[in-house]
Amino acid sequence: MITNAEVKILLAGSRYLELVNQIKPQLEMVRNASLSTSGMGSIMRIWSNRLRRTRFYSDIEDEAITLLMYTSGTTGRPKGVP
Repeated sequence: MITNAEVKILLAGSRYLELVNQIKPQLEMVRNASLSTSGMGSIMRIWSNRLRRTRFYSDIEDEAITLLMYTSGTTGRPKGVP
């Protein structure tokens, strides 16, 4: 799902630390992975501060995909649903 969604930044808390470390070599699109053993709160504070200093925020077009959920549907394989 991470590769399919072309994730560039991955934020993961302690619950997924071991899993992310195992699959990290397969995550070719991910440019920056922030992993935390102290929980998501600390990661979100760091990224919130980084984003405030950039021009990341902009107007979002009505057609833009802002949420991508994954479902197995009838095929049994995960697929992204905007």
